[in-house]
Parts: sequence; C-alpha cells; structure tokens
Amino acid sequence: MSLKPLLARLSDEKHRASTQLELLFDLVVVIAIAMAADQLKEQILAGEVLFGVSQFLAAFFLIWWPWNQFSWFASGFDNDDAAYRINVMVMMLGLLIITASLPDFFEHQEMGMTFLGYCLMRLSFALLWWRAGHDNPEFRKAAKLRAAGLVVMQGWWALGVFIVPSGSIPFYLVYAGGIVGELLIPRLVDKNFSLNWHREHIIERFGLLNIIVLGELMLSSAEAFEAIHSDGHILKLILLGIGGMTITCVLWWLYFLEEEHLSSDESEVAFAWGYGHFLLYVAGAAIGSGLGVMLHWLTEGAHHLPAYASMVVSLPVGLYVVALWLVRDRYILARQHSWRLLLVAVACTAAGFLPPEVCLVTVCVLLIVGLIYRTSPACTKAVQADEGV
Repeated sequence: MSLKPLLARLSDEKHRASTQLELLFDLVVVIAIAMAADQLKEQILAGEVLFGVSQFLAAFFLIWWPWNQFSWFASGFDNDDAAYRINVMVMMLGLLIITASLPDFFEHQEMGMTFLGYCLMRLSFALLWWRAGHDNPEFRKAAKLRAAGLVVMQGWWALGVFIVPSGSIPFYLVYAGGIVGELLIPRLVDKNFSLNWHREHIIERFGLLNIIVLGELMLSSAEAFEAIHSDGHILKLILLGIGGMTITCVLWWLYFLEEEHLSSDESEVAFAWGYGHFLLYVAGAAIGSGLGVMLHWLTEGAHHLPAYASMVVSLPVGLYVVALWLVRDRYILARQHSWRLLLVAVACTAAGFLPPEVCLVTVCVLLIVGLIYRTSPACTKAVQADEGV
C-alpha cells in the first residue's frame, strides 16, 4: 500500500467525476437518511410533530454536514492512496454509528453514541485537513485552521452531550451554538473560498445526493403499491403510489434542468449554494416521511386522520421548491419569472389545508404546471438573456 502526498488537484481538470470511494460513502448516507426519515415518520404518527421535526433537523445536520464538507474537500485533494481510503472508511464507520444511534436520539434524546460516531467522523476529517496543509504550502494556513477548528468543535459538542442536561434550555443553546460554529468555521477560515475545488465535480456530487434523497419518495410509492394486496383502500393506495411517483419525477426534473447549478464560482454564491442544499435535502427526505405517514393512515387508521394529515406532504414540497429557488433560480431568472415559481411553492403549501387525497392531486397538478412554466420558452429566453447567450 503506497502513500502519496495529498496534493491539490487541478480545479479545471477534465472529466472529473465522482470516485468509487465517494459513491461508497454515498451508500452509507443512503442508510442514514432512510433511518432519519423513518424516525420522523414514527414521531409524526405518535402525534409528536414539532418534537419529531426538531429532532429530524438536528439528526439530518449530523448526516449532511460531514458529507457536505467531505465532498468539497475530496473535490480538491483526493489522491486515493491507502491512507486516504482508510481515513474515509473510518468516517463511514462513524456515520454508521450515528445511524444506529438515531432511534435513541429521537425517542430519548440520548446522544452519547451519536456523539461517538460524529466525533469519529470529524476527527478523521481533521486528519485529512492536516495532511492537505502539510503537503500544500499554499493552503497550509487555512487547512491547519480547519483541522484545529474541527478538534475544538468536538470539545464543544462534548460539553452539550456530557455536561449539560439533555432536553434542557442550556442543552438546546449549546446544540444551536455547535451548529453555528460548524457552519462559521469554513466561512471564517476561507473568506474568499480560495481552497481548491472542482465546479463540475461538486455539481455532480450534490446532484447525486439529491437523487438519493428523492429515493425516499420512490420507496413510499412502492410501499403504497405493495399495500394494495392486503388492504381495502385500493383506489386511495393507487392514488398515493402514482402521486408519490409524480412528485418524485417532477422534483427531479425541476432540479436537473438544462441550466447548470452553481453558475458562478464567487464565494457568496458558492456558500449560499452549498449551505442552501441543506433545506432542499431536508425537504426531500421529509416528503418521503410524509408519504409514509399518509400510507399508514390509509391502511391503519383512515378514520382518525388529524388536521395536519395533508400538511406533512404539502409543506415539505413547498420548501423543496423554495430551496431550489434559493440555490439556483434566483441567480439565473429574471425577477418576474423567479417570483412566479415561489407562488407555486406557496400554493403547494396551502394545499395542506385540503383533504389528503385532494391535497395530493393538487400538489401534483401545481408541480406539473410549475415545471411546464419553468421549461417554457419565456423562462429559457430569460436565462439565456442573463447569461449573454
């Protein structure tokens, strides 16, 4: 097993694609997101909506943030030697530990095992930054600061896990401070976003995770079709399965338009694009949970539908469209076209006040209308005009 310097890759390297190791990492992320979405569904079914959503957001951050940071790092410093591979595999182990801890995290706010997995991921990542700083003099200061920041943040998280009582107000303050600290470190260390990264590679990496997230919707649709064999609500289940599939396909289409993401490499745009994807991924996974909740109510207790039965799908759909506007469309569309797409998001959310079956059909129709408008010549010409085509 040979060891090589962890040298920066060319930011304009041709045919830069995701590596097999990155795809293996994504496989672990699939498992983690599926577990978090399932736990959110269970909390909603138990009537603990606000608590479940807050726990889901907290858990999703612990999954998404290490993946996000590793993706940017690997875009510029992946040398694929034995030490790098082992380092990344240790990070995967940490994520699996986080995944295994999520049931206790949701039910009892027990974070000991969660912290162990997260700490393992982040300290392994700190070692990668240390190597990058050691082998690249031009990035040494920023890389060493990144590594030091990661180590310091683990001490902060340990304070919240082992010192502050779980579920108390100080606990939530420490947790919020930890998230803010994690988000600020890259921004403060690298204000000009000068560290090495490859635009096409990053766009591909984020797009692949979006496909993974949308896979949760596919799973819910498949479960709806499966339930047809053992349940009497055949028409409703068919509607749910087709509706879930329609939402998945339209959201995929809206994300993967001809216009590329990250149209500028300016630091403000890049940070907003990278951080904004958190909302997009959260919304996508939450739609899958919402469809699963609808399926449960149809097959187990349709006569006990709560008032928020439709909102568990319509609200995250609206959030997904807003997030897509945040990370891409507001940069490339003229204002009148941009705001019209936000109206689609508002209308999708408002559909949550309708009965579940009507809500599902309404959301599908609104998304299809939004897609038709977004791919219309009017929008295309606006994009081309902005790009100087």
